[in-house]
Amino acid sequence: MLANFLALVLLASPAFGSVAYISNCCNHPSTISVFRTATHAQIAQWTVGLDATSAVFAPDGTKLYVSDAESKSISVIQVSTGDLTATIPVAGLVESLLISPDGTRLYGESIDPSEFVAIDTTTNTLIATVVLQYTDIYGFAISPDGREVYSSDGSAGLAVIDTASFALSTLPVPASGVAVTPDGKFLYTTILETSESTGNLTIVNANTGAVTQTIPLAPGYFPYLVTITPDGTQAWLGEYKATGGASRIEVVSTSTFALTGFALPPNSFPGNVVFSPNSTTAYLTVSGGQVDEYKVAEQQLVAVTTSAGGAGTPAISPDGTLLIIPNSGGSALTAIDAATEKPLTATGVGSMEVFNSFNSDIFGGVAVSADGTRVYLTNYSSQTLSAIDTASKKLIKSVPVGSEPLALVVSPDNSKVYVANSSSDSVSVIATSTFKVETISLPGALYGYPSSIAITPDGTRLYVSVNNLQPDFGVAACYILAIDTSSNQVVNSTRIHYPMALTVSPDGTTLYVLGGETDTLYTISTATNEITNELKLSDFSPEQPVTGGIAIAPNGAELFATDGISGTVFEVNLATNTLLKEIAVGQQPGSVAVTPDGAELWVTDLYETSASIINVASGLVTGAIPLGNQSFGIAFGPQ
Repeated sequence: MLANFLALVLLASPAFGSVAYISNCCNHPSTISVFRTATHAQIAQWTVGLDATSAVFAPDGTKLYVSDAESKSISVIQVSTGDLTATIPVAGLVESLLISPDGTRLYGESIDPSEFVAIDTTTNTLIATVVLQYTDIYGFAISPDGREVYSSDGSAGLAVIDTASFALSTLPVPASGVAVTPDGKFLYTTILETSESTGNLTIVNANTGAVTQTIPLAPGYFPYLVTITPDGTQAWLGEYKATGGASRIEVVSTSTFALTGFALPPNSFPGNVVFSPNSTTAYLTVSGGQVDEYKVAEQQLVAVTTSAGGAGTPAISPDGTLLIIPNSGGSALTAIDAATEKPLTATGVGSMEVFNSFNSDIFGGVAVSADGTRVYLTNYSSQTLSAIDTASKKLIKSVPVGSEPLALVVSPDNSKVYVANSSSDSVSVIATSTFKVETISLPGALYGYPSSIAITPDGTRLYVSVNNLQPDFGVAACYILAIDTSSNQVVNSTRIHYPMALTVSPDGTTLYVLGGETDTLYTISTATNEITNELKLSDFSPEQPVTGGIAIAPNGAELFATDGISGTVFEVNLATNTLLKEIAVGQQPGSVAVTPDGAELWVTDLYETSASIINVASGLVTGAIPLGNQSFGIAFGPQ
């Protein structure tokens, strides 16, 4: 499932420590990883702008052009030295690049706004812009003679741009992907029939626009990208499963139209394919920063290359010796000294996924083990749990979990980590000694996305919020599930609309849930699973995504919560169940954690590139921790 909802994690603050561990990602400079195709050895890494998503070589191999979407620019790199020789400003988020056969023109696709741009490579200046209709552009191809550029334009059809006049015409083919045969005679387009959850490969005469062949594809898959080998013998299609499960690559013979192909490993999402100039090798981006190398004839995986961040569209040098991987950026766990408010170190974990014209940000939850020896972090796009040693601040292990993991919690005895997988409708249980993973499947009748999680102080009960996929303001089947940790079975459920955040009181008698059709703090008895109190905090209604954070002060007297909508931290007196303060903070406050001495509240932010510090006694924002990135999870641990 393609999930573009945002969800933040609820994190309890351990009662010790002087270091704040904050997960953050996405805004730092991106890099270009350079590998030798013969040895798979990385020989260089170049720094470019923000959110590098696509790369293309000049025909003579001397220059590399990189789209930096968030920087709204294109970087020009001298390949022999790795020097950045120019930065070309563009108005939109250009995510895909093409170059003319003679190298004099560079073409880009922008998704915001949706448009085509043309750049003169001799002067590095923008010379034309053509507005397109569709916002989600997947296909982008150029004719071998360089006279036409083709772009998928959604239901509007297949956009055809004349590169001499920049006139726009449209073929009535609602393509999601497009490729051109090496002789320029035919266009291969993928079409998704959403009503039937299936699709087809449509072959179009490039001169007349007439459909010459329609090839039905396997039902239940969404085809979106298509690439043709340089020798013109095969077309490779990326397909993802409509109902989840293994994605696949469909391989089509261009002479017989026979279909073969292969399934990808679990939790691998097919991205872009580039081929070696001799058509013997395919390089396929999958989840996170991984690029898989396949032998084309055998359709056999022969090597895996991992880059520094989320792999965008790779590029192969004209002589086939270099593989270039643009890295959109990765996520990091930043350790901040709480006393000095200075960063100690940042540990790279996970990566941001980028595939052609869309990307999925990472939402990392953070939890510290009760003994303070480890920090655990969820990697939303990489679909892993990272374990980090608090003494060395080094990554110990990355463990594959379910699809799109969000929230996590460590058992009080440090033996297990529980991870809520938002798109798997499951909870992963990881043994901390062996990193062995078990799965708790949540009841199908309560289908939704698990978005937050908490555990009782004695470790016997686990609570998971199962949220609705789309807020429908009144009829959503949302629940708090109680799980017996000895049997890993769901033993009770409490219905609450849109549960955003939850935590258990220090004495284990009470579960607090922020949710409802407007911001409401629900008090639930852990003995009876009954709602014993409701406190309305504001009139804000939940949006998609349903987000929030929650934490209880070490003395158990105050609770702090954010809803991710109003830019407010709510402080509640738990003895009287009354709202004490509303503290304005940030644009979209997410996770919250109280310092071990109870004096300060630290709040992360999805949009701002800093975390806020609040003096608990006064309720005033006293400072901000600059991170350079958006921040998500937060927890306190030892130095």
